[in-house]
Amino acid sequence: MFPGQCAPAARMLVAVSMLMGTLVGCGAVGGDQQPTPIPTPVTLDKPTYRVERGDVILQQSLTGSVVLTKTIALSFKEDGRVKSLAVQIGDTVKKDAILAQLDSADLTRALNAAQFTLDQDEVKLANSTRITDFAIRKATINLDMKQAELAKLKASGADRYDLQVAQDDVDLASVEIDELKSSIDEQAQRDVARDQTVVDQTKSDIEGRIIRAPIDGVVTLIAEKFQAGATVTAFQTAIQMGDPAQVEISASFPPPYPDLAIGQAATFTAARLKDQTFQATLRKPEGSTTGDPADEAARFSFDNSKTHLMPGETVYLTLVLKNETNVLWLPPNGIRTFMGRTFVVVRDGGEEQRIDVELGTRTNERVVVRQGLAEGQVVIGP
Repeated sequence: MFPGQCAPAARMLVAVSMLMGTLVGCGAVGGDQQPTPIPTPVTLDKPTYRVERGDVILQQSLTGSVVLTKTIALSFKEDGRVKSLAVQIGDTVKKDAILAQLDSADLTRALNAAQFTLDQDEVKLANSTRITDFAIRKATINLDMKQAELAKLKASGADRYDLQVAQDDVDLASVEIDELKSSIDEQAQRDVARDQTVVDQTKSDIEGRIIRAPIDGVVTLIAEKFQAGATVTAFQTAIQMGDPAQVEISASFPPPYPDLAIGQAATFTAARLKDQTFQATLRKPEGSTTGDPADEAARFSFDNSKTHLMPGETVYLTLVLKNETNVLWLPPNGIRTFMGRTFVVVRDGGEEQRIDVELGTRTNERVVVRQGLAEGQVVIGP
């Protein structure tokens, strides 16, 4: 048999095989084959929470900053151009240290001229005074001699005429002294007084162009654009400083502000002081001001002699806002709210039942239950 004669038979066998496979498959789909079963859904148990009795403490944690209790605003007493600025924010300075100066070259020249005039007039007055002093000393000696002569005549029993002449000599010597005393150069005195006034005023004007530290303290603020070469106006705050020993803690509560009374106790820690805890007291509640409308932060006082904190340091405050003892409480997850209704769900005889509750203080872990539940009851979470 030739190869070409076998091809039709082979193709027929393949077709038959495919047909048989199709029939077998169809039989499998039909017939007695069962459908795949659907798995029964697994019901997850809801969380439960037990009503406990204990303490519920509501705390507030804040991050605060050490600030000066009182700051001192410093300014120039005259307009002018800044010659020098000797400090930066945070610098510690001693009392009377020069912090900044305006250009005072014109006043310095005026002071030198006034001082020169004063020196000259003081020399003139000194010379005049010296001459007068010599004359007074001479006249005083003459008076002494006349008084001695008068006394001698009285002792010798001289006649009345000689005594009168001697007494007149004494009186004339005394008058001469009075005359010399009154002959001091009054014009020279007036010139010196005038010159001294000019010198003092010029020195005061120069001092008005200088800012000095009024206390031992720290620089807390330098006005914007206040630098050498800048033009400034008199009595506008240029530098602010305060006493680093007189500090307190400034902190802001997240709204709404809690209703706290002055004297509220707090504790605080500082990273620099490691694990130590210190006491603080609320001095000014949040929202009130102490003269600065922009400063509404709460302020806490503390004993800085134990901590030695510096302005700008960060501290971490903790306040106990409420502390309820021996009360019923539930975790917050056991409480539900819907359309203004606050309730819990309990299981009673296999059925779930809603019970309205009255709540009190709430923390992240515990909520006080005022009414509606008893100790030991189990509620079902959502």
